Parts: sequence; C-alpha cells; structure tokens
Amino acid sequence: MATHQVPERALWQLSQVLAPWEQSRAERYLRPSDRRDYLCAHVLRRALLSYCFERPEQEWDFEPDDFGKPIVLNREPRGRIECNLSHTGGVVAAIAAIDHAVGIDVERLDRPMELDIAAILCSCVEEAAVRAAPQSRQREQLLQLWVQKEALVKAVGRGLSMDLSQIAFDDDGFAVLSRPVPGMERPADWQVWKLATVPNTLLAAAVHGRGHHLRIQCTQINWMQLCEPCMVNSGEH
Repeated sequence: MATHQVPERALWQLSQVLAPWEQSRAERYLRPSDRRDYLCAHVLRRALLSYCFERPEQEWDFEPDDFGKPIVLNREPRGRIECNLSHTGGVVAAIAAIDHAVGIDVERLDRPMELDIAAILCSCVEEAAVRAAPQSRQREQLLQLWVQKEALVKAVGRGLSMDLSQIAFDDDGFAVLSRPVPGMERPADWQVWKLATVPNTLLAAAVHGRGHHLRIQCTQINWMQLCEPCMVNSGEH
C-alpha cells in the first residue's frame, strides 16, 4: 500500500487499533513520513490478519522470539498463524499465512546501494552476474537480490546470523545453498516470489512451503480501504 497521501487525521484514526507499545515506538521516529509508514505497516498487518482470520484489528497480540521475529500469540483452530511486515519510504507491505513461515520486504528503487555490498550479499554466481551487467542496471539487480534475501531472512527468522553469500535462487525462486545455513536444513522447502505492486518499488515474499505447492495472492489497496474497518472496530463513525 502506498502511504504518501495518507492525511494526518486518518493516521490518528488508524493508530487507535494499535497496542500502546506500537504507538510508543511510532513516536520515536523523528521524521513524520517515517512515523506514517510505521503506523500504516502495523495497521496493515492487523487488517490483513483480521481479513484472513475474522478477528477485530485491536485484538491481535504479538511478542518477539529469541531472534526478534514477531510471533502471533492469538490461537487459531486451523493452525499456527504466521505474519510479517515491511515498510520503506512511502510504501508498506504485510503477509500472512497459516502453518507456513513467511517473510516480506519492500524497497524503493531509488534506495542507495553500493556495489561493494555484493561481496556479502551475493553468491559467487550472483556477484559475477551483477558485475557483468551494464552499469546502469547493476544497482537495481543488486537491490532486487537484497529484497529477495531480506524476505527470506525474515521468513527463516535467524536475522543477521545467516550468511547470505551462501544462498542463491533457482529460476522458480527456490533456495539453493552452497553450504549449510542454520535454519534452512531443507533449502528447497523455501521459495521466494518477486511481486509487482506499487510503481518504482521492489517487493518480494518468502514462504516455507515444506514441499507443498503453494498459491500466493498479492493485492494492492489504498489507504481509504484500510481506514474503513479500523474506524468501525475502534468505535469511529
């Protein structure tokens, strides 16, 4: 969801469904645009979970695990609820699933990205491909890999302990490892999708498929669609 047109009044309405800790963290952002994106991302996550699992937005509870990944505490008869969110300048994204670990990352195409990061981000083959590309395309290719691997890292939930240079993807987005990586004992169970949504952004979603053929559905919404259920559930009319 693009956020640059969300008015301040709507932000206040949206934030009423958030927990006190979410509202407190939002206030730590010095730039209003960063605070806006944080609020919208966390409301979007709650709205998505409510859409999928039919529970009011303000009733969702989260806590971080040992690696800092947010865990949904609410119980669901169909299985374990998994979710993740991401926000960048003017765009937010969220993903939810049942019984499958998920991660999502979104970045603006104009994000600065130095070619030197290829040494720690890319496999040998990926780095060679980036350096062989026309100079005008190198930064975008590197950023695309960053988004894919960041989504995967968030799904696996191991944070910066993962060696990204050992991870690559085949043509269908399935993970391929050059050597063992903690948390990815069966690399082919992990798949990453490159998704097209808001212009001038890159978006990727990662899922632990556990050998299943999964269907991923991606929808872009506007801020007014997000406001309607939140205002109803928070008592606004």
